[in-house]
Amino acid sequence: MTNVHKFRGRMDEAEEPRRSGILPEDCPVTPLGVQGNVAWLLDALGQLKGLTPQQLGRRWLAHLFTPHVGYLEKHWPRLDDKGNAAGIRSEAAADDLVRACGVLGVWDPYARVRGRGAWRGADGDLVLHLGDRLWMRGALTRPSVRGDVVYPVEAARPAPDATPQPGGDDGPAAELLAMLGTWSWSRPALDPLLLLGWVGAAMVGGALVWRPGAWLTGDRGTGKSTLQELLKHLFGDGQGILSVANTTAAGIRQRVGYASLPVALDELEPEAEGARVTAVIELLRLASSGGTILRGGADHAASDFIARFCFLASSILVPPMRPQDRSRIALLQLQPLDPSQRPPHLNPDLLRTLGRRLLRRIADMWPLLPDRFTTWREALLAAGYDARGGDQFGTLLACADVLLHDTAPSGDEIAAILDPLVANAVHERAEEMPDWQRCLTHLTTTIANAWRGGEQSTVGTLIARAAGRHIERAAPGQQALNGLPSEEEQMAAQDVLAGYGLRVERLGEVGWLAVANVHTALAGVYRDTHWRALSGATGAWRQALLRVPGARSSPNPVRFRGVKQRAVLVPLDWALGELGE
Repeated sequence: MTNVHKFRGRMDEAEEPRRSGILPEDCPVTPLGVQGNVAWLLDALGQLKGLTPQQLGRRWLAHLFTPHVGYLEKHWPRLDDKGNAAGIRSEAAADDLVRACGVLGVWDPYARVRGRGAWRGADGDLVLHLGDRLWMRGALTRPSVRGDVVYPVEAARPAPDATPQPGGDDGPAAELLAMLGTWSWSRPALDPLLLLGWVGAAMVGGALVWRPGAWLTGDRGTGKSTLQELLKHLFGDGQGILSVANTTAAGIRQRVGYASLPVALDELEPEAEGARVTAVIELLRLASSGGTILRGGADHAASDFIARFCFLASSILVPPMRPQDRSRIALLQLQPLDPSQRPPHLNPDLLRTLGRRLLRRIADMWPLLPDRFTTWREALLAAGYDARGGDQFGTLLACADVLLHDTAPSGDEIAAILDPLVANAVHERAEEMPDWQRCLTHLTTTIANAWRGGEQSTVGTLIARAAGRHIERAAPGQQALNGLPSEEEQMAAQDVLAGYGLRVERLGEVGWLAVANVHTALAGVYRDTHWRALSGATGAWRQALLRVPGARSSPNPVRFRGVKQRAVLVPLDWALGELGE
């Protein structure tokens, strides 16, 4: 039992410590490896444990070997002077367990552990970790070490239905789609289908390359919370989905752990101090592509977290988001409910059964999902979507498609679904701006601290006046008329702009707006934005404005009220908003 063999290098098989003689061959505890001063093992129940040397005392050993209560005394007995068992040699047992882990070498749980949820197997097959069982190709088996990854035993969650499920009108997807259709949607034919697709994607989220998000929004009384409750029951209540309200990013990370279960967040409303919501949205963004998050600990050691889950949030108002976050979300707008057509009464038992049937359907259709995704993604790209939109809506529509249909869609069927989606996308893209344009708009719409005729002007108006462009001029009580500013007005506007680190320049036939790289007043304009400046550093607005089409760095310093500064030269027509319509 304590015989130590010479090992050459790292052993990849968890059984090697048993064969080597460090541990008994029938040892119910499985060593996995070490990381720093932590020994990683699967206890006798198959649960993942990371223990430090201080924790490997008698009580923890008994905990590790439960329910095999007599095993420790049998294999590591403490003998009295008559040779009778009189307890456990705890130190010897702990030493053997640590040495067995050391034989296997350094082991990183975040790269190797697969908790509850869906995963892609080594051969590309779907593996459903159900907590106390694994589902693979219709068969159930016990979680364990499989190749390079570990499926620990956890709390049980609902398994797929024992019977394969049909598509079409008699299938579980059509039943759920009919339920979802009883809510009042902005796009009645499209939004329930996208939500159905989210349900399918969430059930296999950890195995997907792209995990789409969805956001339910609507005024009070539109049924958002009822929809959240429906989804909670559909996924088996707390065992198949993390359904919470008023949470934090840290709370989500700690609760999800090594799992890939979906996350549903209710009442994620914008806040006056939006740091909490911003952190949650950042986490949701990383989850879509499986990003790794590093956080420092009190012991100066970094901890990893790999976000791999589909999320769904709901709120009356959607918090402000940057384009990279917004592109990961399908926005599903709810309208006030029609009193004559209320959503169905929720029956938790029936919904849990429906959820198991849907899980069986999406699992059986897994081999067809890649081709179906390619079909939808290519159609979306051909319709004008970018790659991110193709991934997002291609995954949603492919999951809805395999849930509903056994065969691939025809061109006419694709067009019928994409037409309203594309029309909505055109409207959304019209409201979107690239980062440089938002930066420029923020500057030109800022109210300048300069008065004229009892009124203040925006920076954009001052730029137009300094450039000698047409502006609205009106005496009190009179209708505004277009006119050209006088030379005196141009000079006055230039002077005010110079106080902001701005100047209208003309180089040859081209007009430019010079924007100083470093300037106290500009730092004030961009305070509390991601284009802000830190003390002694060039403002981040410089990077954004250099991306304006045709913009460049000034070849020579520009004078702003007697002080020369390096600047960005932005084409004047962009600064005046006369391009890009």
